Amino acid sequence: MTPITLSEEIINPIKASMEMGGAITLPFSVPYIWVINGDPKLKSLGGVLYFGGWASNRDDMDAVLKERATDLPTGFVPVELTAMDSKDVPVYTTRHVIFAPIATRRAWVKDKVRAAEYIEGSRQHVQMIAYMAERKGSKDQTEYIPWGPIVLSAKGFQAQNLLNAVGAWEKHTQSIRRDIAPGIPAYFFYLALGTFGSEIKQKMVGGGSSQSAITPIEPYLPEKLTEELMTKLFVGETIAAVMVDLQVQAKEWLTAWKTVSVDSLGGSHIPAQPEIPENFEDQPF
Repeated sequence: MTPITLSEEIINPIKASMEMGGAITLPFSVPYIWVINGDPKLKSLGGVLYFGGWASNRDDMDAVLKERATDLPTGFVPVELTAMDSKDVPVYTTRHVIFAPIATRRAWVKDKVRAAEYIEGSRQHVQMIAYMAERKGSKDQTEYIPWGPIVLSAKGFQAQNLLNAVGAWEKHTQSIRRDIAPGIPAYFFYLALGTFGSEIKQKMVGGGSSQSAITPIEPYLPEKLTEELMTKLFVGETIAAVMVDLQVQAKEWLTAWKTVSVDSLGGSHIPAQPEIPENFEDQPF
C-alpha cells in the first residue's frame, strides 16, 4: 500500500496554529487531578471538603479506569462539586496522592491568556506528569502498588506548593538515599502530597482586597526514614523505565505552553456534600 504523504510546507502551518491554540494532548490517557481548597464551615462533613486535597473529573477518571481495566485508586471517593456557573460537577476526591514525579510544565495566566513568562498580575499554573501508586495492606504490612500515570494540576499559590514539595522530598531523603541508593534521585521514590492529620490547616495568601485563605497542600515527611520504608517507596526498575518512556512521549505536550494561548483549564470549584470513608485521614507511610 502506498503511504499517505503531505509536504512539510502544508503540515507545519496547520500544526503550528493548532499548537498555539493549546490543542496538543498527551499521547497516553491520564486522569487530571487538581487541587481544591477546604472550607472550615464544612467541618461536619470532613474529608476533602473540610481539609482540602485533590479532585478529578469523574467521567474522565471512569474512562481511564475502563481503558486500563482497573479499579478506582484507594482513597478516592465520589463528590458533587458546584462550578462557577452553578452546575454540578461529578468528581472523585482524595486528601492526598502518592506519586513519583516525571515532568512538569508551567505557565502564567491572566484574563484567560496563558504566557510562558510571568506577567504582572498573572497567576501561576503548573501541571506535572507523575506515576501514581496506591497504598495497600494494613499499617504493619503496607505495600505501594503502581497504579499508572496521572497529571497533577495546581494554580496560584498551590502551584508553587506542588513544585516546592518535590524539592522538600529531595532534601528530606538525601541522607538515607546516599546510604542505600547512591546516585538515585528522589524522583524515583514515591512521595505523598496533600493534606494530613485531624486539624485543618489554613494560610492567608495574596494582599489587600484580594487576600484569601487556602488549605495548602504539603508533602508528608516522616520523622524517621528507614531502609525498609525507602525500599517500599522505590518505584523499581520496571516503573522507572516506564517513567522515562512517558517523559519521551510527552515531549510536545511539555513544550506546548511555551507559546501564548488561551487557557482552557480556567474556573474554580466549590465543594458540595461527599461520601467520606472511614480512616480516610490515615497517614500515608
